[in-house]
Amino acid sequence: DFCETENLLKEGYCKNGEYKFEYYDCSLENKICHHNTCVEKCIDSDVTDEYSDGKNYFVKGTVSFLDKFGKVSANDDYCSSLVGSPLSPLIEFFCNQNILGDGVYYCPWGCEDGACIGLKEVSCDYAVENDFKKTSFACENHKTTFYYQKGNLFTKDCVEECSNDEFCVEGIKHCIKEEQVEFFPIGIYVYGDTLDFELNDIKNLNFNTIIGSPPFGNFITEGKGYEGNFNDLFERAEQRGLRVIPIGTYSSYASSGYTFKENQGTTFVTAYEKLSQDDSIIEKAITDDINYFYNYPAFYKLYLSDEPGIHGEIGKIDMREWDMLQKAMNKMNSLGVDKLGLSVFVDYAGGDGRWSWEGPIKSYSDIFNLVNPSVMMIDSYPFNTYNTNPIKLNEDIDKSTIAALKELRETSLKYDIPFWFTGQVFSEPSAEGAWREPTPAEINLEVYLALVYGAKGIFYFDYATNNPNHISLLNRGRGYFADKLAKEGTFNMEELEIYKVQPKYNAVQQLNDELKVLGPILLNLNSTGVWNSQKGISSSIIQDVSGNFEVGAFEDEEGENYVMLVNRDTQNLQTAKVKLNSDYRELTDMYSKEGFQEDKNLEKPFKLFEINFEPGEGKLLRLDKNITFFGRFVNIFKRAFNLK
Repeated sequence: DFCETENLLKEGYCKNGEYKFEYYDCSLENKICHHNTCVEKCIDSDVTDEYSDGKNYFVKGTVSFLDKFGKVSANDDYCSSLVGSPLSPLIEFFCNQNILGDGVYYCPWGCEDGACIGLKEVSCDYAVENDFKKTSFACENHKTTFYYQKGNLFTKDCVEECSNDEFCVEGIKHCIKEEQVEFFPIGIYVYGDTLDFELNDIKNLNFNTIIGSPPFGNFITEGKGYEGNFNDLFERAEQRGLRVIPIGTYSSYASSGYTFKENQGTTFVTAYEKLSQDDSIIEKAITDDINYFYNYPAFYKLYLSDEPGIHGEIGKIDMREWDMLQKAMNKMNSLGVDKLGLSVFVDYAGGDGRWSWEGPIKSYSDIFNLVNPSVMMIDSYPFNTYNTNPIKLNEDIDKSTIAALKELRETSLKYDIPFWFTGQVFSEPSAEGAWREPTPAEINLEVYLALVYGAKGIFYFDYATNNPNHISLLNRGRGYFADKLAKEGTFNMEELEIYKVQPKYNAVQQLNDELKVLGPILLNLNSTGVWNSQKGISSSIIQDVSGNFEVGAFEDEEGENYVMLVNRDTQNLQTAKVKLNSDYRELTDMYSKEGFQEDKNLEKPFKLFEINFEPGEGKLLRLDKNITFFGRFVNIFKRAFNLK
């Protein structure tokens, strides 16, 4: 036998003693004629049914082929070491129409001994101990089956039993924990970078919650991206015992075409209003957000919208955002996680008469019932350079803060939706008529006014400390003063910090300490009425209060009565003479535990109590009835151990 041409084999044989021959075309078998036989021109050892082209990156292969000199050669797949390459790429050899081919492939988990490193199964315990990410999952009969993966390592069928105070929901990767102890948030809304030294300040100021953004710009490690920066915020907050309501959501940044750094503060509804109102997209986004944020123990609630429905013409309600909120809350309700959201700013209160509160919030009332949020939220920033006069300040507070609180209280009671209040601790001294520095008494006043109208959480709005236009609470306004010093060279930073910002810092620290005590009590009280003492009190318990006080009546589930008094005067001490209709013997200050005795000179059936108030100060008082010796002993025991 011999090769007549590259493709034609001349094959000889004997027949009846005579030499015979036939021609055979090797190309019919996709072969060539070589060394007097039909042979493969190119053979790849890692060809399989699955990888028929020979590009089997996870198996080291050898390609045998005929070189240009007609000699059989062999090339093995190998791991390259290209200079500057982030990974060691695989050089994969294969046969391409009987000709040697090669390509570069970047292995997802690295290259080793001529092949990509493949998947490797590990135990569920190993995955949990080493912080593997949960991938696919399924929920059934109070237990969730998870699958974990980290790099090339993965698990199968990791079952997590939900505890008695948890439940599992199809579509959610976690056992959802039901809140066992009611929580009164004492929080700060930080607009701008949330940095380590600010978080230290937040903890030192007795806050327990932060509405905040991850750090941006020069304050982050390059390349961390969205998840890395939010991970930093949650971990640092957890280290300090803080809960986090993130500004911006996983879906709005990571899934909706929004860039992380350029859209700081983009909330869920803002993102999806611009991108899509498709129900399926909204539902998927809500599920994505819950799955992402619930990984973090510090996560508290989803911040879904800011000032919904007021971004158009003043006095008109834009329903598009409310429709989005309703769809988002419907999805959360169907998942059983409605308590994780939502925090809604109703409107903006500037204290300058731009907004008529009675109209918008009354209009919003029925909308709240449709959306059915877990929380309503309102902000009021009444302290500006036009109301330094006490009379003008009281007028502005009546028109803005109290008008808003009245309407919100009615909505809260009507639909059984709690509300939070956000007050002013920042100032903007660079503009005429802008927000001025609130005094310690004014900060006390705005917070206690919210409490007397039934707020179940208190927040303060603050700007980032590196903002040159605002004097912030955090870091005692150093950003503003440093900017002024650099530009003008005339500011004594230490003097300004001590005399202008430090009193505000101390006031918030003390006020939050009071809220830590009063908050859990207020969560279990129902508001039964609020009045201004100068405009008359209509109560079956309170006959009269002298002076200028905001007066609130409360009742707990056992029928015990409480009253809160707030000194409306932010410059002068006032003595409240409280005349009660019922037969009460003592009033107890729920923060200091101080008892106030009745004035026995007053004729029955009234009881009179005299209580002193610092400027802007508020007090929550429990009304103790004329009871038996045993009942009094029980009350003394309760107060001694801070029991209800």
